[in-house]
Amino acid sequence: MYNISLKYRKILWAIVKSVIIAAAFYSIGKYLKNNPVSHTLFSQTALFFTVPAVLLFFSGLNWYLEILKWKSLSGIIRDNHFFESFKQSTAALTASLITPNRIGEYGAKALYYPKNDQKKIVGLNFIGNALQLLTTLIFGIPALIFLGLHMYGKSIVLILLLTTSTWLTWFFIKKSAYFKRLTGFLTKIPRKTVQRAVLLSVFRYIVFAHQFYLLLAVTGFAPDYLTGMSLVAATYLIAS
Repeated sequence: MYNISLKYRKILWAIVKSVIIAAAFYSIGKYLKNNPVSHTLFSQTALFFTVPAVLLFFSGLNWYLEILKWKSLSGIIRDNHFFESFKQSTAALTASLITPNRIGEYGAKALYYPKNDQKKIVGLNFIGNALQLLTTLIFGIPALIFLGLHMYGKSIVLILLLTTSTWLTWFFIKKSAYFKRLTGFLTKIPRKTVQRAVLLSVFRYIVFAHQFYLLLAVTGFAPDYLTGMSLVAATYLIAS
């Protein structure tokens, strides 16, 4: 490894951060430019101010809950202030936007900690994401069943349940050693911390699911509330 002085290391890190931020803004701009929903939404003058304000509120609340969750999980290693947790979460999000499978999220957070704690930070970050995924499964599977019964009938739901059960069984058997290690790591985390993380994951899900539903509602794609929220939950489940 090259012996780079502290001065040059800071300059190099500033350049890397600038490139990541520029790439992230480019990705977001490209997405908005090619997204027909954004054109439909902002072409309606009456909704131009109200809807973005509500969506920004939801986004802010969503990130506030995510920062609280990371503050709680990372508190096992180091008692971070809210601003420090905000900085780490924002850096992780920025890195995840331009890396495959959001892998940059893990590395970005680990950089804020000493080498001997970095593996634990990666593990804690994975636990946070796994709990969020578990929340998506808990809300998404009933929603998928409801939509299946509502649209196609019992036969399709039965096929769907059998297929999903088979896939989940195969997946857990294949990854049994991995899940055993994960469970062992999870048992080392204080129960109150895990419970807080689960609660914050549920609140986060409720917030961004309603944010999605609002977008469907203002663009005229959402049916009644129950069906609309079921569509949102099923979409998140399939995407996950």
